[in-house]
Amino acid sequence: MERIDILLLPYLLISNPGVLLDRIKYCKPVVSTVLPEDIAQLKIGAYAESKPESFAEAVLTVNSRYNEFQENIKMVQPKFLWKNIIPQIIENYQKIAKE
Repeated sequence: MERIDILLLPYLLISNPGVLLDRIKYCKPVVSTVLPEDIAQLKIGAYAESKPESFAEAVLTVNSRYNEFQENIKMVQPKFLWKNIIPQIIENYQKIAKE
């Protein structure tokens, strides 16, 4: 997985963003048909509609701005490392368990 240049996620529905989190670890920009708010807010790739033309255009966008997206990923990367996510997940489950 480290050899890819761009993560392509042509999903209709996503139930687990683990692949996205893993790619952030390796500073790989994303083209996705899901999670548009996250991708746009973090500026880590491009959102595409579930149409071939839209997906192709998003790939071209990421390719032309590749270095910019990689720099954005480096800035947000610590927030998405599993070692930083797991304590928050545990805390959330502990709160739920107390309710």
